Amino acid sequence: DEARRQYESTLRIDPEFAAAYNSLGLLDMLTGHLDDALVRARQATALDPGNPSLRFLEAIAWQFLGGQAEADQALERLRTIDPFGWWTAWATAFFNAQRGDLAAASEQSGIVFATTPDDQFVLWFLGLNDLAEGRAETAIERYDSAYPALSSKTDPIVDSTSYQVAANLAYLLLETGDEDRAAILLDRALAVTKTLPRMGPAGFGLNDVIIYSMRGDDAQALAALRAAADDGWLIMFRFDERITRLADEPGYQAIMAEIDATLAAQLQRVRAMAANGELAATSE
Repeated sequence: DEARRQYESTLRIDPEFAAAYNSLGLLDMLTGHLDDALVRARQATALDPGNPSLRFLEAIAWQFLGGQAEADQALERLRTIDPFGWWTAWATAFFNAQRGDLAAASEQSGIVFATTPDDQFVLWFLGLNDLAEGRAETAIERYDSAYPALSSKTDPIVDSTSYQVAANLAYLLLETGDEDRAAILLDRALAVTKTLPRMGPAGFGLNDVIIYSMRGDDAQALAALRAAADDGWLIMFRFDERITRLADEPGYQAIMAEIDATLAAQLQRVRAMAANGELAATSE
């Protein structure tokens, strides 16, 4: 696409422009090529080893691929250069959430929230922990403060900047019994989702799966997950019960087996590259 062509053109002019490799890696990640994203991330960190945003992509790529040992090593390298920073806190929060420790994820999310209160993932981590500890109303108030356009009970404004947040807020509302407000948010979030591509930086990922699941329409949710897998979507949030609640469905199991097989093959590729010295060297 155009963004990829621009970054590649930049690298032809300046092959040592680390940020361009990082941007290509992000595009790779969001188009189903996590192995290529990892390769790009290593190229970027080799050129600019002290940049925490580049280290961040490397750590996240390993984690999504399922390389937990390598992810932990990458996170430790990030922590070394950015011990109290935003990138380290966000990555640590994500790792903890992905591995089922919502309390630890919430603690790190608080650091990010202090400077970025509208970060949708941080709001989600904090909200899930609040819900687990019986503080759903606190989480809803936090969402209403961060996204006031969503706070109306009858006429929330949901657009391309907030549709995923709206779906997350709806989950909390359903847990508190506010089905009417949740239904409005889900309807409007789905309407926006249908106008967007699934893949890429502007893509909706699994938002359709999530919305259908919250509506209790398991057949539609599984059909959407099938479409996502066919499109090549690989970024899975293993802690998201709106998706994992489908785990007993044979269709879900078959789809996840395909996704996991693709992830395993991509992980095997980059591990082989690392063993053969084919990944760009990165300062320890």
